[in-house]
Amino acid sequence: MIYIGIPVLGISGFWSGLKEQSLISYAKSLNGEENFLLSIINETVPKEFDSLYVPVESLINNYYPLIVLGLIIIAVFNVVRAKYFGRIKVQYPGSEVVSISKGTSILEASKIAKIPHQSMCGGKGRCSTCRVKVVSAQRSLPTPNAYEKKSIDRIGLEEDIRLACQLRPTSDLSVIPLVNPQNSLERVTNPVSLSGKEKETAILFIDLRNFTKLSEKKLPYDVVYILNKYYSVCGKIIESNLGRIDKFIGDGIMAIFDSSGEIGENCRNAVRAASEISENMNSLNGQMKIEFSEDIRFGMGIHAGDTIVGLMGYGKKFTETAVGDNVNVASRLEELTKTYTCELVISRYVADKAKLNLGKFNSNLVKIRGRKESMEILSISNAAEIKL
Repeated sequence: MIYIGIPVLGISGFWSGLKEQSLISYAKSLNGEENFLLSIINETVPKEFDSLYVPVESLINNYYPLIVLGLIIIAVFNVVRAKYFGRIKVQYPGSEVVSISKGTSILEASKIAKIPHQSMCGGKGRCSTCRVKVVSAQRSLPTPNAYEKKSIDRIGLEEDIRLACQLRPTSDLSVIPLVNPQNSLERVTNPVSLSGKEKETAILFIDLRNFTKLSEKKLPYDVVYILNKYYSVCGKIIESNLGRIDKFIGDGIMAIFDSSGEIGENCRNAVRAASEISENMNSLNGQMKIEFSEDIRFGMGIHAGDTIVGLMGYGKKFTETAVGDNVNVASRLEELTKTYTCELVISRYVADKAKLNLGKFNSNLVKIRGRKESMEILSISNAAEIKL
């Protein structure tokens, strides 16, 4: 009833308003006032068509019920046609057949028939977990749209493998879902969170320089002491700037800044954290110089954008982390600090969102491993000099 009622009521309201204006115009014409509707007709319709002229008031008054009835019939016909005629049959493994109307995606067909079908991104074309193999099709399949083509090109899918969330067939076909929809997540408190959520986040990577050589010259407990000092300095600063440590990777740290729904705020927090880490590491180096006659050198990289944040793991060990191309880019930028002999490398995107003063930054256009297009990066030798 919703599909029929809303358009019918909407159009009925329009015609009711037109009828009311027509009656008002007619009443004014009886009082000698200008008839607004007739004035429009007289100005737009050539005199040669006067013999064909039918008063608007008469047309609406006499045929208004028929017009409304016609609209209702058209709406009902359209619903019946979509439901019972021109249906498409989608066959799944096990001879299960689902009948859908044109314009329905394969993923929607699975949901209609309550067939388990994996879809980590929720049907937005941002992953390939819903992909299906098209075994046979009555006619050629629709051309992949921009979202599907981007995913197909990136992961190199074969022609007969399509994303179920984007494929809207125009004829009968047979498909096989390729990713197992069953998850063994009995030990997880909230299994839904394992599907992840797309968020705009800023990612900060920190890594110590030449720490392997330093650890070779130190006793194991001394190495643990130095690392814990370094972790403590970075961890407190990251948390004070509304970030969270995602993981420790040997002598490296990955931090996520996603507390704000505004990407500019997350970028500012990440850059501010990097600046404060640089300042505090200088103080720590003074202590390390006295205790171990060593300087701790480090590099940092920051990038931001859409990432998938969610619980990942196995068994009893699940941790919330972020994955995606932007995480990889942040790691690559941290590696570039070795090339440019600096403390911090950030993407131009982060600088723009954080509204940084770029006076002390050096700009370069570089190729990032794993990306086709070049990226503009900004480097600074002493991150403590950054002022927000």
